[in-house]
Amino acid sequence: MRQRKSKVMQKTFAPANPPSLFDRIVVAARNGREDIIEDFKNSGALPDLNVPPNENTPLPLCEAVNCGSLNVIRLLRRLGASPNRRCPFYGKTAYELAADDVEAYRRLKIRRKKQTCAYFDIHTAIGYDDLEWLRKVAGDDFKPNFNFYYPMPPGFLFYSPLAYAVQSRSMRCARWLLEHGADPNRVCRRSQKKPLQMAKGRMRRMIEEFMRRGSA
Repeated sequence: MRQRKSKVMQKTFAPANPPSLFDRIVVAARNGREDIIEDFKNSGALPDLNVPPNENTPLPLCEAVNCGSLNVIRLLRRLGASPNRRCPFYGKTAYELAADDVEAYRRLKIRRKKQTCAYFDIHTAIGYDDLEWLRKVAGDDFKPNFNFYYPMPPGFLFYSPLAYAVQSRSMRCARWLLEHGADPNRVCRRSQKKPLQMAKGRMRRMIEEFMRRGSA
C-alpha cells in the first residue's frame, strides 16, 4: 500500500508542462548563472535569444538587466541577444530597462561592425552623455550630420546626432560632435529644425561660442 501511495503522489505532483529550453535560459539569466548558458551554447542547443515562445516569457537579456545579473548581460550580448528588441513581457527594450542602472547599461554596449547599425549605440551614448562610449562606437567613418533611418516597420527616423545631443542636453557629446564636423545650422530631418534653433541656455551659448571661434 505504501508503494502504491507513493506512486500516486509522485504522479499527482509531477509537473504537467516541464520548462522549455528557453525558460531555463531565462531562469539562468535571472539567477546570474552564466555557466548554465555556456553549457547550452557548447552543446549547440541554444535557441534564438530574441524570439520568446510567448508573451508571458521575458527575453533573457531583459530578465538579466531587470534582475541585475551583470555577469550574464555581456555573455548574452556576445551570443547575439539584442538590447534594442522590445520584450513583450516587460514592454521595454533592455536599454530602456537599464535606464537607471549605469553599470548594466555599460555592459549592454558592444560595438557593431556596420556603421549604420552603430547609430543605435551612438544615440544611446548621446542620451547618457557618455563621451567615452561615443568615441568608441563612432568610428573613423562617422557622419555627424547623417539622419539614420531604421527601416523595420513601421519605420523610424532618428535625430541627427547633434540635434539629439541638444535635445538630451548632452553638453560633452555636443561639444565633441561640433569638433568632429557636426553643423549646427543643418536642418535635422526629424525635428525640421536646426540644432542651433533647438538649443537653449548653456547649450546655445556653447554652440555660439564654438561658431565664433570657428569663424575667427
